[in-house]
Amino acid sequence: MEYPCDSPTQKRWFVMQAKRFAGDENKVVVAHIDISLRRQAEEKLKASELKFRLLLEQNRDGIALLDETLKPTYVSPAIFEILGYDVDQIQGVDLLSLVHPEDVETIQQVVAQAMATPGVPTKPKVTRMKSRAGEWKYIEGTLNNMLHDPAINAVIDNFRDITPEKLALEKLVKANRFSSISGGIGQILAHAPDEQTLFDDVCEVAVKLGGYLAAAVGLINPETLQLEAKASNGFPDDGDFDVTSYLEPDKLNSILHGHSTFEMFTQSDQPERGQIFDRGMALPLKRHGQAVGVFFVYSNNASHFDADESVLLMQVTSEIAFTIDLLENDRARRKTENELRIQNAKLRQAQKIAKLGTWEVDLENAVATWSVELLNMYGFPPEQANISYRDWLDRVHPDDRANFDLSRERAQNAKTGYSITHRIVRTDGHIRNVVSQLNFELDENGKAVFLIGVTQDITDFQEIMQALRASEKAFMQSESRYRQIVEMANEGICLLNEKNQIVFANSRLSEILGYTSEEFYNENLLSFQYTRNHNIEIAVRRILATQSAGVVELCLRSKNGDPVWANVALSIVADDFGETRGFVALISNITQKREAEQSNKFKAHLLNNISQAVVATNKSGVVKYWNKAAEKLYKRDASDVIGLRFKEVVDPSRMEMASEMWESSKKGNDWSGDIEMKNERGQSLAYQVTSQPIYDQREKYDGMLAVTTDVTEQRTLERLLEWSARLAKLGHFEIDVVNNTLIRSKLTMEILRATHSVEPDVANALGSYKPGVSRDTVLNAYQDALKYGKDWDFEAQLDTDDESEIWVRLIGKVEMVNGQTVRIFGSVQDITAQKLSEKAVLNAFQERDLIFESIGDAFFAVDQNWSLNYLNGKAESVLLKKREDILGKNLWEVFPEYVGTETFHHYHKAMETQTSVEFDEFFFSFQKWLEVSVFPSPLGLSIYFKDVTERKLAELQMVELNENLQEYTNDLVAANRELRQFSYIVSHNLRGPVTNIIGLARELGDNSYDAETQALFVKSLKSSAERLDNVITDLNDVLQLKSGGVEMKEKIELSTAVDVVIKTIQNQIASESGRVDTDFSSVDEIVTVKSYLHSIIHNLVLNAVKYRKPDVPPVIRITSAETRDGIELQISDNGLGMDLTRTKNDLFGMYKRFHFHVEGKGIGLFMVKTQIEILGGTISVDSALGQGTTFRLFFPR
Repeated sequence: MEYPCDSPTQKRWFVMQAKRFAGDENKVVVAHIDISLRRQAEEKLKASELKFRLLLEQNRDGIALLDETLKPTYVSPAIFEILGYDVDQIQGVDLLSLVHPEDVETIQQVVAQAMATPGVPTKPKVTRMKSRAGEWKYIEGTLNNMLHDPAINAVIDNFRDITPEKLALEKLVKANRFSSISGGIGQILAHAPDEQTLFDDVCEVAVKLGGYLAAAVGLINPETLQLEAKASNGFPDDGDFDVTSYLEPDKLNSILHGHSTFEMFTQSDQPERGQIFDRGMALPLKRHGQAVGVFFVYSNNASHFDADESVLLMQVTSEIAFTIDLLENDRARRKTENELRIQNAKLRQAQKIAKLGTWEVDLENAVATWSVELLNMYGFPPEQANISYRDWLDRVHPDDRANFDLSRERAQNAKTGYSITHRIVRTDGHIRNVVSQLNFELDENGKAVFLIGVTQDITDFQEIMQALRASEKAFMQSESRYRQIVEMANEGICLLNEKNQIVFANSRLSEILGYTSEEFYNENLLSFQYTRNHNIEIAVRRILATQSAGVVELCLRSKNGDPVWANVALSIVADDFGETRGFVALISNITQKREAEQSNKFKAHLLNNISQAVVATNKSGVVKYWNKAAEKLYKRDASDVIGLRFKEVVDPSRMEMASEMWESSKKGNDWSGDIEMKNERGQSLAYQVTSQPIYDQREKYDGMLAVTTDVTEQRTLERLLEWSARLAKLGHFEIDVVNNTLIRSKLTMEILRATHSVEPDVANALGSYKPGVSRDTVLNAYQDALKYGKDWDFEAQLDTDDESEIWVRLIGKVEMVNGQTVRIFGSVQDITAQKLSEKAVLNAFQERDLIFESIGDAFFAVDQNWSLNYLNGKAESVLLKKREDILGKNLWEVFPEYVGTETFHHYHKAMETQTSVEFDEFFFSFQKWLEVSVFPSPLGLSIYFKDVTERKLAELQMVELNENLQEYTNDLVAANRELRQFSYIVSHNLRGPVTNIIGLARELGDNSYDAETQALFVKSLKSSAERLDNVITDLNDVLQLKSGGVEMKEKIELSTAVDVVIKTIQNQIASESGRVDTDFSSVDEIVTVKSYLHSIIHNLVLNAVKYRKPDVPPVIRITSAETRDGIELQISDNGLGMDLTRTKNDLFGMYKRFHFHVEGKGIGLFMVKTQIEILGGTISVDSALGQGTTFRLFFPR
């Protein structure tokens, strides 16, 4: 036993051992052994373990110990915060099953590297793992294979959750990419002079700013209807490529026929093509709703082409298509303007030839505007301006004035136009005949405000006819020109009649909505709404009802079902008399504009809602962007700072940092630095500020982008890491082999007790270890690193002046260039306490072994995992095992034959219930009886045992003798009982015939009887003698059965045995129309005495036939069944049956009969029971009157 003892200076521990003195049972030898060092080492070990456990449990980084199959055997509590699993839920789980499928190959490579380089931590790798909530978390981790170290025997996995930083970075990178793509494409679209330049620049921007590996544009050849490449960027042989090689034909057709807005494709879609890109996206380029080409982008980045990026690319594609339309419309516009100038020149020429002038009069201001030809017609100079209404009226011939005024007044009152032929007096006095056509334009109150007209000189008839023909031709040309203008307008134009039905639609409207002119005809414009909007309908109807102009925004439905947003401008069409004849609708497609606005809103929202503070300036340093996070962090609203210079909004205490950022940005360099700020609760938070230059589309400096990120948690973790290293006494070093220099951390200097202010050279450092094994190990390891690039990991003792024992663990990692070692870096850990503890524990173990070896009984111990951790010499001799062969192995693997035995259950009971168990057991593997005592503890089991084979054999022999004696006694009792019964039967059955014989013999001696009577006496005497002979024969059979030897048992088929018996009594069975049914499917073989089995079956089957029901054919069924201890044979019949309540006790008695209507001796069932009992079996019966009888015969195995 162990006990404490307080000495004057310190508390000490002892263990007391007592042993009976050899040769004198009254004396005991007692030994007291000082175990203080061992207890102190154990307490230090416990304290160190406690500190280590607290460090692990409070660390937000996770630590796991993995077995060789990478299943966790220990996981720190941080796993709950990181992946949501409790510690007990994650243990034993295959960690690879939690890794994202795309990251499995990477993590397998890391595992392979760790397994190939024991003791060397892998470089940190980031992988995605599924949390218990089903979310993908970004986990950064390192592996260190320490399976070779018996003290650890595990792969150490250090990991931490970097999901927030990763997602924030991805959001920022994505936002920057999106901004670059949108900005670059926007600049291209605004300045592209032609389609080819547009396509080339778009592909270049997609690769250089968008981060794609390649991009291409293909257009459909209208003649061959095949997709042909127009531009590309990023391909190995730029320009020489097949744009369809990455896309399945079905997907390409789906895009070209308008069935899909975009198609994704991967390398697996066309594996036989041997592509160089993993994935890509194809988007249609549409004009007037029809696909005219495809925009392709290619990438190997798995994060590309998500939902947001797909929307952006669709917008970019729409903008490209829109720009194509603009370029084509611009060409058409220039062509139309040129044609219009020609037509106007022709019109002026025609007016001059036809002497046709036009004019317009502002009735409110009495100001008239005349065409040049009209001025010439009236004799005014061409440069004359401000012709008044009165001047025009004064030129009317006086004789025609009354008729002219009357027609004009009627037309003005009726608010209609009119035509009149009259004469005019030119300014030179000449009179000319003219035809004037006039029309009044009314304001909203119906008041005439403008008078518009055309005047033609018809002085000479021939000139009139010629002028008329010229006018008609000019008019036709004018109509054609205006129709052409209408058809070539960039907006859709349609005419509505009084019923608001479309009577004309230009080709642009057909392009916008996809319908033909015939499909528009007679349709109500509002019937083309994508979704009915009653407010819009009311606004349109109000415009139509009030006959006024107006503009509304409508969402129309294209022919392919897509929504088309449009501005619809409505104006009235009136006839010559001012009557409304319909409306003109000018329809502008604003779908792309709305989508661009939505996209810009999304981008702004995305950038404005990230957790990082983002500030952007122009090239002059003026703030032009300040997001919400910046408002929250710097406590200034965007409205207050946008427009100010960057240095004006910076805290004065950080002006120097701001200047560094600005100067670095202007030089085209990135900048990074840390600042500290306090939150609302006064807590200090760490932030990292980064800046980078912004460039415009011409790659010229355009400003600075500054991002401020909260790195408080990261810095805290860095401090914790430094604190952990100090707690673990873990320093680091670096050797520059080329320059023979050594750099050591401050903690390394402290561990090595170095006092030099200047770093020593490598040779001096290597010589600081204790001469002998330690110094030789260090020098050899360094030489191997230089020559072979070999890493090291070993323990060594320092050479100290005071001869104190200081131990360190040295780990070195070699870096090589071109096969030459150029650098060695590693760590130094102070393991002095551990080594001293190990030494103390080793001493304690040696003392323990001495004690255990002195124990007289055999003894071994197992831990909670059933690993054998101690075996004394006595146990070796009993168990017939060498300790070096089995120590450290699982008990049940060493003795697998005892799994599931009573010993196995006893040991598990002691382990599970923590209660002692004692038992005796025969161990068949070494043929010995052992007395076993099992004592549990939290560490496992201690098992004491000794050989009690001789005692157990003596006990077993005694038990066997007692059992034999009891069996012999039972046989004697049974024999006596049978003997009494047999004596009774003999005396009873012999007395009758003998008495008859004696009486008849006496009467035969009397000669007084006549001859007939004497003959009767002789006959009776013979009959009695025969009865006596039968009784003696039966008794003889019984005696032979009882005392005779039993034949040898043999394997018999039941079906064959029954057939043999049935054949011997077939005539009796057939005479009663009976049958015997058998079923031996369960078991058909039995080991027994054949003659006994035949006799038993014969007696029971014959009884069933004899004691049948009258007039009922006997049916006998014989079946077999296998039981746990033997075989049961069942023989049933449908005969008379018996009343067992009355006959049960006498049923198997000798000469017992219960039916007397047939002959019998009453000995058959007695013989059956005797024979079955001789065979070691039993017989039972179930029967009832009128219901038949069933005999059950049991034959033991």
